[in-house]
Amino acid sequence: MSRMNQRFKQFLISLWSCQTGRKPSGLSWRDCWGILFQEIRYQPLLFPDGTVIPQRCSASVIDSRDKLKHLDLPEDLNGKTFMDIGCAEGFFVREAARRNARLASGCDLTASRIEIAKKVAATWPFDQRVRFRVGSLFDIPDDWRADIVTCLSVCHHLHGGNHDTWQMLSSPERHHAALGNMLQAVEKVASLTGEFTIWEYCYEYGTPKSGLIDYALLGKTWVDNGLYQQVIFKGLSQDTPTKDRAVYHAFR
Repeated sequence: MSRMNQRFKQFLISLWSCQTGRKPSGLSWRDCWGILFQEIRYQPLLFPDGTVIPQRCSASVIDSRDKLKHLDLPEDLNGKTFMDIGCAEGFFVREAARRNARLASGCDLTASRIEIAKKVAATWPFDQRVRFRVGSLFDIPDDWRADIVTCLSVCHHLHGGNHDTWQMLSSPERHHAALGNMLQAVEKVASLTGEFTIWEYCYEYGTPKSGLIDYALLGKTWVDNGLYQQVIFKGLSQDTPTKDRAVYHAFR
């Protein structure tokens, strides 16, 4: 079988793995082909006709539809502005627009994810209330500041090599550089937040997971450093021996 025939066969298999087994309405065949052949999709892609193109990545990555249940995002965002930092393919940006956000924004480092986010958003009637940009956290301009900001499993990557958040918090003297990097990143997110930030923060354990983890300590650290007025630990969206994802609401 030629390489082209192999790719076409894989395309058909991918297409029929969609929830409805058809091309999403409003998406061109060219764009559909391009999306289905992306090596990695961190989020499911939902379309107005009910078609769902599933995520395509490690099984350890939570389906965004399941993650949403843990975030306690307000049901009605009417009149609010929203931004998702590290938005991947834009699932939460589109969800905010669906919940009537006046403007929903998303940014991500990877241009191919932003391209997919734009193509999916263009199939929805709220497309004019959605915008995306490519760039890092520190590239986001001040005029993108939003009432409600989500930052989900992003900032632990900015610690400087140490993803063990609890180790960093419980031994700050030993990990002062990582702690400083974290505070710098959180300060930037806070500066872009008008009302509150919804955080999902990763705790990746380099040693066996302790049974004495105080998840509230992270929020207390932010408050003690003047980044937020109040931080509420909402619970875990993921709880495993090697990684936890803790959800916080941090109020300005």
